[in-house]
Amino acid sequence: MTKKLQKHTFSLILYIMSLNITIVVILIILNHFVLSTTGMKYKSQPVSTLLESQETIISIFLKDQDLTNFRKLNTHISYIPLPDTRLLALRKFLKQYNSPLYDYASDILQQADKNKQDWRILVSIAGVESNFGRITQHNSYNAWGWRGGNNGNFSSFHDWQDAITYITQKFTQGYGESPNPYDIYKTYCPPCTTAWPNAVVNYMKELSIMREQINKQIIKQRIQR
Repeated sequence: MTKKLQKHTFSLILYIMSLNITIVVILIILNHFVLSTTGMKYKSQPVSTLLESQETIISIFLKDQDLTNFRKLNTHISYIPLPDTRLLALRKFLKQYNSPLYDYASDILQQADKNKQDWRILVSIAGVESNFGRITQHNSYNAWGWRGGNNGNFSSFHDWQDAITYITQKFTQGYGESPNPYDIYKTYCPPCTTAWPNAVVNYMKELSIMREQINKQIIKQRIQR
């Protein structure tokens, strides 16, 4: 009787142990399933096919969150080198406002870089002064309310490229590299109130947000491959 009881006890112990192992395996599978369905990905991939840099991403940890928080995860990731997305953002921005400057976005960017100017500021000023070039004197190509003519009259230019080149250069000479709109509005737009720099800054922020969205899309596309 004792031997029979011992045999049953031993069988029960084996059964409990096998049951525990089964539970552990199930928990591991469930944990893996949860991680795979919450947007978490951990990969090592080359970035040369999409991004300008030939570097390799050693490790990436990405959740579905905004780009700012993503960049703060510096203990978990190697930063992803991004292409220059300013032109993409600028074109998208100008198209959104149905601006005639859309076809000259590359000229705007080129002149801004050449003159070490913030790439957003003159576009934003054009938004305030002329609804991005949609409301100007006939054939003046002056989207910036620039006064440089005789007796302080509004300037006129041969075309948009001429205007972008001239105004970017003169603006930088007069106001310096990448000035703060709040520091220049009294000189640039007398007798404007702070409503002028407020509007300029809002457009600049909109451009920055648009660029961040494009950067985020590129990062997600790269990681999800």
